[in-house]
Amino acid sequence: MVFGFGMMFVGVFVAMILEHIHFAILYAPTVFALILGAVVGGSMISHRPEDITGAVKAAFSRDIRHPPEKLLEFANLFDAAGRYASAAGWIGLMLGVIHVLGSIEEAGGDIGKLASGIALAMMAPFFGLLCRYYWFMPLKNNLERKARLAVESSGTLGVGVSEPLNRPMAQVFVGVCAFMGATFLLLLLSMAAMALFDFFSNDRAPRRVAVQSVTDTGASAARPLDTFLLGNKRNPNFRIVLRDGQNNRRTLTCAVYLGFSRDYSLHGPAFFDELRDRTPMLREIVIRTLGSKTPDELQVGNLDTLEDEILFKINATLDRGSVSDVIFSEYIIE
Repeated sequence: MVFGFGMMFVGVFVAMILEHIHFAILYAPTVFALILGAVVGGSMISHRPEDITGAVKAAFSRDIRHPPEKLLEFANLFDAAGRYASAAGWIGLMLGVIHVLGSIEEAGGDIGKLASGIALAMMAPFFGLLCRYYWFMPLKNNLERKARLAVESSGTLGVGVSEPLNRPMAQVFVGVCAFMGATFLLLLLSMAAMALFDFFSNDRAPRRVAVQSVTDTGASAARPLDTFLLGNKRNPNFRIVLRDGQNNRRTLTCAVYLGFSRDYSLHGPAFFDELRDRTPMLREIVIRTLGSKTPDELQVGNLDTLEDEILFKINATLDRGSVSDVIFSEYIIE
């Protein structure tokens, strides 16, 4: 049984390695709490505690002690637990989608943030279905198989197999711990294989990068980054009044995006939340920096220097990460 479970989860890990999905994305404590609460709470409401412990003993025991009717009852217990896990996963998806749709205004229409939130919401049905079909369903089928064997051995539905159950609960607990340890070892081996695969593939294969265009110059630079619009849907651009040497009034209109590593998105929304909460402060930094320059200093040829200056000041105010690039868009001086 342990080998069978191990092969099932190894298949998931291998699929993640082939698709270049980092294991850090599987860390979703909210989803774990939702599914665990649904499974444990639903099982305790639907069945007696002694039935739950008896089902665990019967599932992980090689001996058949209970009559077929009791084994089928235990199988129905695991089937119900699988349905609870699946239902909790879909409820988590709906909660996640509600949260994403409710934060569209706060995200300022940033597609990267919205996509990250939807991806996190999709983890709920993923874990729910994984628990149902990769954990509870095999246990249910195992107990149904034992019930058939009990019928074949006894010839009647009322009498179980006379072979005593020699494995106490302590041995069952040791078996479950051994299974969890083997699964954790397989996870470590899969992570090591993924690291080696990434190492060799990065030397031989070209990297997939995103291309960010600069409107004024027509040039493009390869930046494998996620972006954050330093503004909101109602006020996405900066409009800064400038004065030249003859005290003539000029106006700079531009949009500013902050580029940050995609690894932050994989580890949760903490860094994005900090950027969103400190948007007024970061906008003031941009306004003060650009407003202190003359129109000649703000020409397109000086954008690299401006980006470096703004980048340094912004990173000095952030605690949960750092910005890798400052990207100007719709850069117009009138």
